[in-house]
Amino acid sequence: MKEEDLDLVLRAQAGDERAFETLVEHYHIKVFHLLLGLVRDHGVAEELTQEALVRAWRYLKGFKFRSGFWTWLYRIAYRIALDYMRLKSLRPYFFDEWEPPADVTAEPVEYVLQKEREKKLLAALQELPLPQRAALILYFFEGLSYQEIAWITRRRIGTVRTDLHRGKKRLRQLLVEKWGFNNEGEQE
Repeated sequence: MKEEDLDLVLRAQAGDERAFETLVEHYHIKVFHLLLGLVRDHGVAEELTQEALVRAWRYLKGFKFRSGFWTWLYRIAYRIALDYMRLKSLRPYFFDEWEPPADVTAEPVEYVLQKEREKKLLAALQELPLPQRAALILYFFEGLSYQEIAWITRRRIGTVRTDLHRGKKRLRQLLVEKWGFNNEGEQE
């Protein structure tokens, strides 16, 4: 856990609301983007973000430092989204509206082609089963470890590895067959 987070969590656990507000300032947008990717509705994502932050405050005293604060908060948000989708019988989508940062050094034509490839990658991700899609996004987009992904999704590390392996294989297959990419990841 980052030293700054550790200090803020300890202070917040002792009742320092300002310390928790600082944590919220650091992580609010990340939680919102996760939830927006899952539920695909700005209003609902905002409500669920607030719910996740309220739960984090409520249960912060029980935080045992077995993971980083962000991983713990991510798990709360992930579980809230899954509960919401079960209640609403929605199909979960990850980062449908995700926009990678613009590459200002790219040539205009290359930039347009890059954006098109990214859209196709995200569309292919949507076709994967939820466990594979979640594992790929948490690992590649969020940079989480196998152990962190297992903890968030309540799956065994071996299962997470299998989800990543199968997800990458299926994603590659979809990109080649459906979206016209070659085996090196370039669009033909």
